[in-house]
Amino acid sequence: MSSAGGHSESQPAPAQTPESVLGHVEFTERALAMARSARQEVIICSHDLDRRIYGDQSLVDALRKFLLEHRRGRLRGIVGDPRAAMRGAHRMVELSRVLSSRIEFRQPITATASMAGDCIIVDQRSLLLRSDPGELEASYYADAPGLAREQLRDFEQLWQHAEPAREFSDLRL
Repeated sequence: MSSAGGHSESQPAPAQTPESVLGHVEFTERALAMARSARQEVIICSHDLDRRIYGDQSLVDALRKFLLEHRRGRLRGIVGDPRAAMRGAHRMVELSRVLSSRIEFRQPITATASMAGDCIIVDQRSLLLRSDPGELEASYYADAPGLAREQLRDFEQLWQHAEPAREFSDLRL
């Protein structure tokens, strides 16, 4: 739907305007708020599950609570470099081992088949995007179902052509 030349009196919904999120601390705070509001599914795309974010105990606890309180709740993730994630976000990896029936992480089969940056999608509604793992700024959309579904379609394409991240299910610690 194009907004150019439209005769609609309504303005784009404020929810479509992203909130700027600066640094890993704010990124973690937004991710935590999203996890606490989750009811059905949490999607995570990350190059290496940055320890400063995904190793945060509060975030891991919120995800654990979500998965245990919501019978159909699940977490799916694509991690570009699972070996690096094993060295960094051990709490998230441990959670995936403990709740393996509710959490699945996959890795792209080829290096070119990965998503750029980090992305968290909750319940096909809220979205946290960082275009590059090295970037300090991210965009948070509290209520953007259209954009969240668009990102989810990209995720699903990667998911279908990814393989299980075996490092996450291997019981050696």
